[in-house]
Order: sequence, then structure tokens, then C-alpha cells
Amino acid sequence: MSISISNLPEDISQEILLRLPVKYLLRFKSVSKSFCSLIRSSNFIHKHINHSIQNNNVEVYTLGTGSWRKIGNVSYMVGNHELGVLVNGAHHWFVVSLEKMLIVLVSFDISNERFVEVSLPTERSTYPEEPLEDDKYGKHVAELRGRLCLVFHVFGVRVDVWVMQEYAVRDSWTKSFRITEETITEAFSLRLKWSFESNKILLQGYDKLILYDPKSERYWKLAVCQITDVVNCVTSLVSLNSSTYLK
Repeated sequence: MSISISNLPEDISQEILLRLPVKYLLRFKSVSKSFCSLIRSSNFIHKHINHSIQNNNVEVYTLGTGSWRKIGNVSYMVGNHELGVLVNGAHHWFVVSLEKMLIVLVSFDISNERFVEVSLPTERSTYPEEPLEDDKYGKHVAELRGRLCLVFHVFGVRVDVWVMQEYAVRDSWTKSFRITEETITEAFSLRLKWSFESNKILLQGYDKLILYDPKSERYWKLAVCQITDVVNCVTSLVSLNSSTYLK
């Protein structure tokens, strides 16, 4: 005999929900109005984050020595599948700020091993900062022709691509282009993966690859089946097992 979680006492249901990953909580929002109200409440959001983070230490792995080194605690929660992007000698992620309880963009400078919050574009009123709004909106960090790039995705409506023309200068954020083509905007887990010399860009959805030309607004579906992930590969003489590095 099975028992639905919706039939359990409220206090027990809440304890169960507190232990679930965010991606499953988003699904529970559509189960009932009471679940939706609970999961959206600021009290539950605080409890969920406090429950999720048992150890907030950050460690850096050095390939040359094959060892880990602790660099201390941080007040951010990085998603398990958030790979981020390397631009200007720093790695960038969208994370949840445990102090502000909002989604923020942070960089981790590899040279000094410091976390710094990066200012977002000011014209971003259509995108919420609450951590549990990702059922309608998507966002990720990318690299576009060597520059830091942000992709804001309103599912089924539009995809806005912003580029930071001058690194670390907030006023240099520029909306590079907007995609409204339904085939692209309806793609789940959309990611900007690569930009070519022709200015075409490669987009990856949950189960598809799309080549898009921002200038002509044309797109081409690439015939590749059963995609799990796409990774950029740049040939190099640098050995990962040595102390050789790039500045």
C-alpha cells in the first residue's frame, strides 16, 4: 500500500519536502495550491537552504600535486550541475546568496582564490531573482568571443543574450540579441555552447543542437541523436599534470 505525500499531516509533509532537491520541489508546486504556497514562502526557502547545506567549505584541487586544499567558508550555494564558465582568469556561476536569499552572479579569481559578486545588467526587470522561480525562467553564464555572457530564458517566449563588453564594468553590459523563434524558446535547459567566426552560435537544448544566426535570425537543427552534453575542446600544448599554466 502506498500513501501520497499530499495525504500526510502538514508537519510531516514539510519535513519530507525540506529534504528534496530543488528540481523536485519545482514539480511539487503543481501538485496542489497548498504545496505551491508552502514552497514559495520565505520561511520554507530559508529552512530548505539551511537544511541543504551541511558543509559550506570550499576546496581547490591542484592537478600538479594531486591534492585538495581548503580555502574557507563561503556564503553561496552552487548548484550541483552548475559548471560555470572561465572568463578573464576567473570562473563564473549563478548561485544563491545565503545572506540575501537571492540569485546572484559570482566570480572566483583563480590567481587570488577570492569570490566576488558580479553586477548584472540593470535592464533585467522581467527576470526574477528568487531562487525557486526556475520553472518559468532559465539563466546561465556563457562565454561569447572571449567576453562574459549572460543568457536569460523566458520559456516559450524569448531568449535574451547579454555581453559584458568591458570586464567588471557594469555599464558595459549590452543586449547582444534576442531570440523569439518558438522552436528555440521552447527548448528545455537551453545553453549557449559556442560562437563561430561567422558569428553563428551553437545552442544546446535538452535533446537537440541548434545552430543560430543572430544577424539573419535563421536557425538549423543539427542531426545528432541522444545528446547528453556538449563540451568545448581547444587543442593546446599545456599539460594538465604539469605546473604549466596560462595567464
